[in-house]
Amino acid sequence: MRRAPMGILWNQLYQIWFFGASFLLTEVVTHGLSPEAYGVYSYALTAFTTISYLAAFGLEEAATIWVPRALTEDGRSQASSVIRRLIAVRFLFILATCALMLFLFPVLPGWLGQLSVPGAAGLASALGKPALQAHLISLAFYVGGSSFVSLLFAIFVSMLRTRVIFVISGCSQVANLALAGMFLKLGWGVDGTIWALGIISWLTAVAYLIWLSPLLLVRRPRQAISLLPALRLSVAAWLTNLAGGALFKQAVVFLLGSYAIATAQIGFFNLAFQLGHSAGLLLVAGLSSVGMATMTAAYTGQNRAWLSASWRAVLKVQILLAVPLLLFSLLNAQAIVDVLFPKGYGDVGPLLQLFLAFNILTRVSGGGIHQAALYVLGKQGYVVVVQWASLGLTILLGILLIPQTGPLGALIATGVPPVLVELAQLAYLLPSITRRYPLHFVLRYAAALIAPIIAGVLVHPTDWLKTFVTGSLLNWLGLIVAGLLFALLLIGALLLVKPLEEEDAAMLGQTNSWMRTVLKPLVRKSALAAVDVSSSSGTPL
Repeated sequence: MRRAPMGILWNQLYQIWFFGASFLLTEVVTHGLSPEAYGVYSYALTAFTTISYLAAFGLEEAATIWVPRALTEDGRSQASSVIRRLIAVRFLFILATCALMLFLFPVLPGWLGQLSVPGAAGLASALGKPALQAHLISLAFYVGGSSFVSLLFAIFVSMLRTRVIFVISGCSQVANLALAGMFLKLGWGVDGTIWALGIISWLTAVAYLIWLSPLLLVRRPRQAISLLPALRLSVAAWLTNLAGGALFKQAVVFLLGSYAIATAQIGFFNLAFQLGHSAGLLLVAGLSSVGMATMTAAYTGQNRAWLSASWRAVLKVQILLAVPLLLFSLLNAQAIVDVLFPKGYGDVGPLLQLFLAFNILTRVSGGGIHQAALYVLGKQGYVVVVQWASLGLTILLGILLIPQTGPLGALIATGVPPVLVELAQLAYLLPSITRRYPLHFVLRYAAALIAPIIAGVLVHPTDWLKTFVTGSLLNWLGLIVAGLLFALLLIGALLLVKPLEEEDAAMLGQTNSWMRTVLKPLVRKSALAAVDVSSSSGTPL
């Protein structure tokens, strides 16, 4: 619990670096490949993402729950046993996945082409494309390394060793850039780029294993705890991720295509969807897995009071971090689109505003934190049912709205169900915990956002910057000035409103001194004593 704030910070720093490194890798690849070759690379990487998603089997979520549970309740030997068995299961899935890719994919298009089942011909065409078939060996190598790293990543997050993640995976991103650039200079093209990513992923896995070796080599316990509950959780998480991730957007894109919506309009939907999700995840991408691990540790001995306090704390942190960026993006959606894209993409602005509004509601409603708490409580079956019902609602809304409204209806179909999912999960979770949704905190935080919202609506920096700069620089400077004004007004309002309550002060007292110094001004005066009492006593909550 004490490591959680710094764990979130280090993980978030890595996630921001990951976003930046991914952009730089795109720059390296696009400058090293022709447009046609980059199209082949993009198709191959899309196939890689889909295969990795299907092959994950939810083991990352199982590790995030069961490793800290074994460590806190049963000790290092049981945690070591759980980790070793999860790694063994992942290796079996890697071998099976790579075998299917290498031996089944070359003949599968021919088999599917002979079937009269609807959709078989389209799937056969997709699997038979040279962009996939010509790179199966390098893709299989990359899938294996990436899948192994993702599990080890989850294990380190589960123990809140996120500074290790920042070091190892941060260095691996630099190595990706260097090796991919070198292979492209040598003229090895698409295949060389994929091989470079695969080599670095396996080297990253080795580095994680070396760092983890003291725990892996702990003597086996006399009687290891059963892994069946962890595997049941992994299956549920896999099904949930399919409904809420792999199939969610693809179903709407399929509906857009089936109703003969113009390709440009489908592209506008895709851009608004991607930008909205990026704005929602940028500052909280490192929170979800660390939050789940923290709640698992808090639930040691089935202590629902600590779990409830941890759930509320993680939920508040998410709202505190995610909502301002989403709100600023909503107020400046058109300016953001004008800065990032050519003039022909202006219609994306209103679509982005709509989707950002839904994203704000989703984050305030829970943003995945309720789902993590339900996983910790072992109520993953309800999560699966709700997510698949949400997918059904998405398809239904798409059928009703897309023919009349096109991408606008598609964004409504993808925006409404996640909000309803969060509310349904909250209603199911509340009877199982001892705390309630932090409504007072949300209302005080909303009061602090009033001034930045008014300024964002009334003040347009580009209007008075026109006398100094012109062209694309005007849009960039206007957006930067608007961001600085929004941030300053929000900080001032937070210092005035002071949204942190007594329970937040008690947790704050358990963090390191510099974090207490930064956040203490946001604590209400009536709760300030709790910071000093908690800090001096060393007793959480």
